[in-house]
Amino acid sequence: MNKLFKKIAVLLCVMFITPAVLNCISSTQDITKVEAAANVKVELNNKIVGICSTPEYLYIVNAKSGAQYTYVSSNTEIATVSKDGKITGVGAGTVKITTYETYQGKKTKIETKTISVVNSLLDGNSMEVVAHTGYLAQIQYMNNKAKYTYTSSDPSIVTTDKDGFIVGLKGGSAILTVTETYKKEQRTLGAITVNVTESSISDESKKITVGVNSDNNVYDIIPIVSSSWDSVYSYESADSKIVSFESKEDGLGDTETILKGVNPGTTNVTIYETYAGVKRTIGTVEVTVKEIPITSMKIENYYLEEDGSLPLTYYVGNKGDFSLSEYLVKEPYNGTTSVMFTSSDESIVKVDQAGYVEPVKGGNAVITASCGDFSVKFSITVLSY
Repeated sequence: MNKLFKKIAVLLCVMFITPAVLNCISSTQDITKVEAAANVKVELNNKIVGICSTPEYLYIVNAKSGAQYTYVSSNTEIATVSKDGKITGVGAGTVKITTYETYQGKKTKIETKTISVVNSLLDGNSMEVVAHTGYLAQIQYMNNKAKYTYTSSDPSIVTTDKDGFIVGLKGGSAILTVTETYKKEQRTLGAITVNVTESSISDESKKITVGVNSDNNVYDIIPIVSSSWDSVYSYESADSKIVSFESKEDGLGDTETILKGVNPGTTNVTIYETYAGVKRTIGTVEVTVKEIPITSMKIENYYLEEDGSLPLTYYVGNKGDFSLSEYLVKEPYNGTTSVMFTSSDESIVKVDQAGYVEPVKGGNAVITASCGDFSVKFSITVLSY
């Protein structure tokens, strides 16, 4: 009897529990399908589009494999949408863009986005510019098919060039009225106050000191505040026996101006700016040339190994193209004390007074850099190919 009751109990469990489990599985599958469908969505970074301006794009997230997605604009006179989801503004107004999914022969509406199409507008009512440099007006949703014109309250301060760039001609302020012409219709966007800053020499740069026999990049020691790429800057020394200038290639195809400290003394240097054939003085700098003793010298930490060493290897027949001077840090940076280089064994390696190494034969040697009371040693290994 007990065995019979147990069999009946098991049978009843199978009859009542199994359908419930199957229903749960079916329900879970249905939920999974619903969730998968719900995961397909449309994203749009910006719901505002300018007329003939930079387009916006619709993006399908979690797109189904094998599904096709199409887009429809509710009013193509306001905005159009391409098959790739690119939205282009046509006229001012509000429009709805609907995305559809076609999957296994069934077309389903996914989502509708509301888009605002707007005219271009000024982004702010003032701008800071450097004289003799071209700028574009700060216009949001700029219409790429429209023409923009600018009327200056003072053309001697602010004007526009042939390419439509705003150009400051001299220091001061002027008001620009911005007008847009599109499809033969004119529309005033508003006015911008343009503040123009001219190139100048900062107060802290109006008196400088350089070393005797030193070569200095003029832009490093006499920086120009608010310089313009479209201007040419030139320099004139009142006494070329104290300070002189020369131009030389910088190794990158550009020309740099070098200020040379020739002899001890003090003189004035005048800086000029030339733009559109007009030359003006932007400042005068007092330059003192004198001996500047070195107070310290060491190898730049950047080049050192973890143990503090700097092993250098050269090959016979291959002259070094990197001066040992490049490894050195001297204080002050514009010190005039000369660095002297000597080799412990010139039959292995030679060095000139510019710090360039010439390997002679395989072996080891030490090159010493001496500067006043300071010295640095370089351990050199020369190998043969």
